[in-house]
Amino acid sequence: LEVILPNVTCCMIHLDSAKNLKFHNPSAIFKTIRLYLAACWEARRTSLRFNPKSFPGFCPEVPVQTNLKDCGVYMLEMIERILINPPTVDSEFVRKRAVCCSPFSKSWFHHDIIDIKRNKIDALLYELRNVQV
Repeated sequence: LEVILPNVTCCMIHLDSAKNLKFHNPSAIFKTIRLYLAACWEARRTSLRFNPKSFPGFCPEVPVQTNLKDCGVYMLEMIERILINPPTVDSEFVRKRAVCCSPFSKSWFHHDIIDIKRNKIDALLYELRNVQV
């Protein structure tokens, strides 16, 4: 586990519905984002540091997809829920990796929600296709 500096109130959260499939390497993702941000800040001639202690990243538990095709639908559902009810990201949230005080869990929403959302997207795309014809 990474040691996190006290009073850190920013972090990266990787919401990986395909965690069980091991498609993504969170450490590599976090490292790449930190390098990008460091380069952006360096270009502005500031000395802000992006490292695992000052800008931690973690992967909270989220509902897991049961197929290889629904990652985008899961992402849309999670982002929609975060925008409707954003978690308070403070030093406790970061220190406890969102376990204490966030909606993130494997039971955050039921898989039936994903089926409904996918069907709505399919219907909308079908409708839009017919409008353009």
